[in-house]
Amino acid sequence: MRTAQRITARTAALTVIATVTSLFATPVIAVADEVGPVGFALQTECGESRDAVIAGGEAYWTAACSGATMTVTGWVRDTAADGMCARVKALLGGTWKYSERACPSGTTKNFTLSGTESDAEVYLYLES
Repeated sequence: MRTAQRITARTAALTVIATVTSLFATPVIAVADEVGPVGFALQTECGESRDAVIAGGEAYWTAACSGATMTVTGWVRDTAADGMCARVKALLGGTWKYSERACPSGTTKNFTLSGTESDAEVYLYLES
């Protein structure tokens, strides 16, 4: 079991940190700050599948590797009529890759994000 990774808010706002366990018993840290979006991050390695759920959104993705390239493929869904959009981003090869925004509520967007890496930090989050 990998150790949880801490995600720090980049604002001076109060940050609420809660340890969450995914379906695969991998510990993660969920972060919410009172002035910004709620986010959920999972370290993802080649061959792994992940589910993420936050208030207002959900996502599922799998990671596949070929040579030095990792491809993260999945979907993201907006689950609340709150004026926010659900989105996924992944840090692959030192570059942030982004899914399309899923909104309004009930909208699902498929995504494929690729980069040179054997593991990725993949985030589900909300934005306006």
